[in-house]
Amino acid sequence: MNDNETEIVFDSNLEIHRLNPYPDYQSSEQYYSDDRFYTEHSSAKWLEMEQSDFHKGWKNAYYDYLISLILKYSPDKNYRFYPPNLLDFGCASGYFLDRYYQKTGKIAFGIEPSELARDIGLVKGTSHIFESLEKFREKYPTRRFDTISLMLVLEHIPYPVEFLMKMYDNLNDNGRIVIVVPNEFNPLQSILANKYGYTPKADVHVNYFIPATLSDVMNEAGFRVIHKSATFPIEAFQVLKLIEYVVKPGKGQLAYETKVKFEKLLGVNSYRIYKWLFGKWGIGREMIFVGVKE
Repeated sequence: MNDNETEIVFDSNLEIHRLNPYPDYQSSEQYYSDDRFYTEHSSAKWLEMEQSDFHKGWKNAYYDYLISLILKYSPDKNYRFYPPNLLDFGCASGYFLDRYYQKTGKIAFGIEPSELARDIGLVKGTSHIFESLEKFREKYPTRRFDTISLMLVLEHIPYPVEFLMKMYDNLNDNGRIVIVVPNEFNPLQSILANKYGYTPKADVHVNYFIPATLSDVMNEAGFRVIHKSATFPIEAFQVLKLIEYVVKPGKGQLAYETKVKFEKLLGVNSYRIYKWLFGKWGIGREMIFVGVKE
């Protein structure tokens, strides 16, 4: 999808930072449905680590926090008895779908273009994953959802407003959308840019969001933002010179493992800290926004 001459630019028409040249839907869908994406990029690591004891506590705490947001902002206040109908778009092998069922007793559906990821899901018994929304519609032509989750998806989708409008049409009235995207150009990254020349890589992602542009994109698609929080501000390791993973790339794995250990120790409570940090200073590696369909 990308080549060696790509760069990140601010598009005044789309009002986001984006990759230049910008891919079209067809080339993007082909890229992410290609199993090479899952063997060449971080998603492969995600699939391999699903059953790792080292990651289970951290991953479950992360997903449990997202589930707590889905329930907290459920259109139905009797969510303990009627958990929201959920679609997870870009669900990989379906671990989040499994966790949602464990926590709520509700079967959730997933969309995942990679055949490899879907097959891994089938092996572990997660059968309600579809190749595309169109394939899902062939089986369930009229079903709509209370909540749609997009975890680290929107940064990969060309023309995000058009895509979110498509999600809008698949939600029930007053439905919710949960979006997780990288928090690029955040204050810690600005420090790293000034000190070390750091800049986000123009490789896998096609969109690069800051809080204001993510809010604008959601608003334009018809969603009102009702929650903002974030994940661990991993850039702090380099800023404080605790783990200098930017100037010494070989230390990247150590930074990641230290983050995981911290989150395993604090569990879901760590996300209360991250929300405070994001609200006060705008820091956090990924942003977590919840929007309501208006």
